[in-house]
Amino acid sequence: GHWGTLMPFLKGCKKQLGEPRRPIPRSREFSIFEGLKGPDVWPHAIPVDELDMALVKGTDQWQLPILSRFPMSEDDAVSNMDCFFSSGYERYEQDRSRADIEGSTSKLSAHLRIGTISPNELYYKIEDSGLDYEHRKTISRRLFWRDLAYFQLLNFPNMRERSIRSHYEETEWVTGEEEGRRVRAWKEGRTGYPLVE
Repeated sequence: GHWGTLMPFLKGCKKQLGEPRRPIPRSREFSIFEGLKGPDVWPHAIPVDELDMALVKGTDQWQLPILSRFPMSEDDAVSNMDCFFSSGYERYEQDRSRADIEGSTSKLSAHLRIGTISPNELYYKIEDSGLDYEHRKTISRRLFWRDLAYFQLLNFPNMRERSIRSHYEETEWVTGEEEGRRVRAWKEGRTGYPLVE
């Protein structure tokens, strides 16, 4: 197999790198940071509020429902993870494709993406759960899909424009004005599909 699919990639990673490292327990993180010393003189930087990033301007505050539904902090990530493990984790293997069932998904994708929770922490929460392999294999593997995607983007840089699987090249995509309208609706959380928003 090639590393365009998950299992050869996963087996190769585990063979070359072993299991992911165990995260440092949260109780020890603060003591590690307390012992660090910053530089005597900080380099010049632009203040965050002057970067003009992710600012919502105008009176239409479309981001507020998104921010209230998906708060992004380490505490929120840990809370989501704990809630998932107490109410949905054991059913994940059977319910994972049922977004209409509360608790069927972990709601951790965004937290993993922005780093408010470590994939290693989630990996070991899964591995240490006591659930047998057949009932935890899918969610464990899905953590590696993210890394497979990064690997593919590095090694197949043209995949931003062309599929690494040529049979997908015939897929028809919406273009032009309609494409712009749909992208704006997605960015503003106005697709009409709660699952997407």
